[in-house]
Amino acid sequence: YLGEVGTTEGLAGDFAVYSTPEWGMLAGSMQLDSYVHRHGDKTKGTLAGVITRHAPPTINKATGKPENDTDTYIKNMRAALEAFGVAEKGDKFDSRNIKQHVALLIAMTSKESGKSFPWTKETLVHAVNNATRVWQRADGKWDRKGLMFPDNDLAENLEIVREDGIATVTLYGVKVTVGEDGAPA
Repeated sequence: YLGEVGTTEGLAGDFAVYSTPEWGMLAGSMQLDSYVHRHGDKTKGTLAGVITRHAPPTINKATGKPENDTDTYIKNMRAALEAFGVAEKGDKFDSRNIKQHVALLIAMTSKESGKSFPWTKETLVHAVNNATRVWQRADGKWDRKGLMFPDNDLAENLEIVREDGIATVTLYGVKVTVGEDGAPA
């Protein structure tokens, strides 16, 4: 993705490093779309499938113990979507539904950083407004074309208030305090 400046070695593999939070958030936003639309056969368009694709149960190379608690990750992300009022029946996740997309991006960013949503409103709005859609070309290869959320109203419907390291996010009128694990605090 644009803005990627290298990788850092994690206990279960390498992870991308971005030059700015904006680039990292943009990559995360576009990755969510890829999980649903490019890898939909594997994720089945469900929240559980998206999270399992993102954080599969892996083994820590150093200890031989499980690295990701995927079941808890799914439970916390589901709780976040429910708190924001955007959970779908049947665990469906639509990466092109701006409310679901942003709610999951907030929760996953909190989980991955280990901090209650640490970025600014401007960083999040920039990522969402510049994320492009993944689509399959006639030759079967994948490409990106067109904005996922053109002419959206996210900037007018998002507020982030941080107090003592804890973020309270209001998204389209629904206020949620976000924990370090991505679940509502």
